Amino acid sequence: MSTPTPRSHAEPMAFTGIEFFRGAIAAWLWALGLTTLGWAVVAAGIGGIIALIYATPAVTAATVLFAVVAWALGRLLLRRVRAIAVHLVLFAALGAAVGAVTTAAFGATLSGVTGTVGHLGSVTYAVNIACGALAVPLGWWHVAARVVGSPHPRRRAQAPRSGAAVDIATENEVADRLRARQSEG
Repeated sequence: MSTPTPRSHAEPMAFTGIEFFRGAIAAWLWALGLTTLGWAVVAAGIGGIIALIYATPAVTAATVLFAVVAWALGRLLLRRVRAIAVHLVLFAALGAAVGAVTTAAFGATLSGVTGTVGHLGSVTYAVNIACGALAVPLGWWHVAARVVGSPHPRRRAQAPRSGAAVDIATENEVADRLRARQSEG
């Protein structure tokens, strides 16, 4: 028995709570990975380890606190905007904002310890905003590619170009087959 999909012709980008949760977890993992990598590059290796120590609580708090904003943005876009590029740009903007706000909040609490002022503060903002701007749309993409269909333009071009409504039965059948394959492996 398959779980019915929330997607329809009227709301092709609709999502369930569990799909949103998976996207948030994916964004959290992307943010931790990108922040660690970014700081390893900027601060010659050891910066990645130090960044991971500071980033884990910061990224976790940001994911929890900004999940409401991401949910609201997703709900706002699901009916009004069908273009994948618009979703990616808006979620990247949200990620950049999350990076800036999180850096400011944690920077204010740690400024006495780390001295994140002046040039180092600029680098801190640049790295963290860039990581957020990449992590949030990558988290969205991670789930969207699996539940809505591949947002990749080359793969999407191979799909039929009819204006037909989303075939929910077919989507559920594909999901059932995927679940069966995953349970076998």
